[in-house]
Amino acid sequence: MVSKHAQSAGGVGAATRRPRADALRNRTRLIDAAVAVFAEHGLDVSVARIAGRAGVGTATLFRNFPTKDDLIYAVIEARVSELLQIAERALEVEDPAAAFEQFLFAVADIQVRDRGFFEAIHSRLIDEPALLECKLDMTGAGEKILKRAQNAGAVRKDVGAEDLRFIVSSAVSHDSAAHPDLHRRYLQIMLDGLRPERARPLPVAAPPAQG
Repeated sequence: MVSKHAQSAGGVGAATRRPRADALRNRTRLIDAAVAVFAEHGLDVSVARIAGRAGVGTATLFRNFPTKDDLIYAVIEARVSELLQIAERALEVEDPAAAFEQFLFAVADIQVRDRGFFEAIHSRLIDEPALLECKLDMTGAGEKILKRAQNAGAVRKDVGAEDLRFIVSSAVSHDSAAHPDLHRRYLQIMLDGLRPERARPLPVAAPPAQG
């Protein structure tokens, strides 16, 4: 998945040229630096600070990302791509219940790792139409893993993808600097509560899927 922002960053003829290894390394360093700097200082931080954190000049940054928006969207797409790869690996796991838990723990770990960045983009970009494809891709991947677990009898049938988003967010919200892995404890408790053996009817319906 490549957005119009990422496409514009490559320049004319980018689709037909194979990037050099050093150029790819610079791009990766810039994306990783942006995650850290946006988390520390918000989205209004200067691109010069991001370039400095990455160990490159601003000219290198602008060759890769002509605007700050191009960089922000590249970071988002890199993180979504990482999550989709995790989903693909989970779908290859033979045991649907193990795959379901593996996926949710991995998603939660990434949200904790990049918490500051996700908080920064949530306040400014959560309703940005250009992010709709990212949201739909992640929702679709989660639904496949969930349905597979439900069909195997490992997860109660009345749980939906939006419920998973809430469950992961709730578990992650309990993490702190003093207890950096606490989300894994609460997520396991909630996952145990999704098992169908003693499930009772839920008092209200699931919320509608968010675009």
